[in-house]
Amino acid sequence: MKILLINPQSPKDGLSDQFLQVLKETGNDILYINERTFWLMPPGFRQIPFLWRHLRRIGFIRQRNKELLQKKILQAVDRFKPQLLIVVQGVSIETSTISAIAAKGVITANWFFENQTTDFRKEWFKNIESVYDHLFTFDPIIARQGTHGRTKLHYLPVAVDPRLFENPQRPNSVPTICFIGAHEERREKLLSRVADLGLEIYGWKGWEKTSLAHLYRGPASLHETAKLYAFSALNMNINSVPACGGITLRTFEISAAGGFQISDVRDGLRDCFSEQEVPSFSDDDVREKVVYWLKHPEERALAAAAAHKRFLRDHTMAVRVQTLLDAVKS
Repeated sequence: MKILLINPQSPKDGLSDQFLQVLKETGNDILYINERTFWLMPPGFRQIPFLWRHLRRIGFIRQRNKELLQKKILQAVDRFKPQLLIVVQGVSIETSTISAIAAKGVITANWFFENQTTDFRKEWFKNIESVYDHLFTFDPIIARQGTHGRTKLHYLPVAVDPRLFENPQRPNSVPTICFIGAHEERREKLLSRVADLGLEIYGWKGWEKTSLAHLYRGPASLHETAKLYAFSALNMNINSVPACGGITLRTFEISAAGGFQISDVRDGLRDCFSEQEVPSFSDDDVREKVVYWLKHPEERALAAAAAHKRFLRDHTMAVRVQTLLDAVKS
């Protein structure tokens, strides 16, 4: 099958990059367009993330580049003649562009794995709900709606490529409790309740201006993340707000690395892992649950092993890619 893939460039081995690499391995003929290409620049400068982040803040430049993106996509369709268009996220792609591609007989699909309850994304998602042939969402609540006009809704959680988490080497220093992620007030509140139990925080620098700044250890690369998840006694998995049904990438990264985690509850959690694989906590009992699990290393090891086994069976990026392809073919 000839597939045109459009997704936003991510850091090497980021989620979009993993999807691209695994899709290439399916044996299909793939043409890839980076949604974050800066078409206004000379060819050698179009794929530089720094330029993308800064120049797109200038309104008229962003709009002109967006217009060029639509043109380049339609030209690629005429030249490549794909049977399937897969868009990952795709917030820069106009609905008129997707409609024009569909009018050529191309099957259109979108995989959107961001929180669709935020104001910006809610409005954007509403606009595309009846444009694509297939719309894959990481939120089971939205997926249960079934169809929107001509669009079939599918539940497709996020995933990772297990090869990126294989055989991590034990670091010199390992936290008892690990959290990796961006700062949010609710996360700060929950983590404050276990701060005295050996907590270390990694991720975005927003933590430097919080009450937990003394526990912030800086950003972590994917390679470092795998080590931390694998060897920390307990990984805290706190989903972002506003709450939605989908679960974070972190859920799958921890299980891919073979680490133990406890998670707050979202609708999608029990679709993917049982309580025996990924135990849960509430805002009220978070400290009680952490203390319990720190006292029971054998039970932690059993849960981590079960979650890792479940991940390898049901939640790899290869599984997600095949699920998407099977759905559009049917």
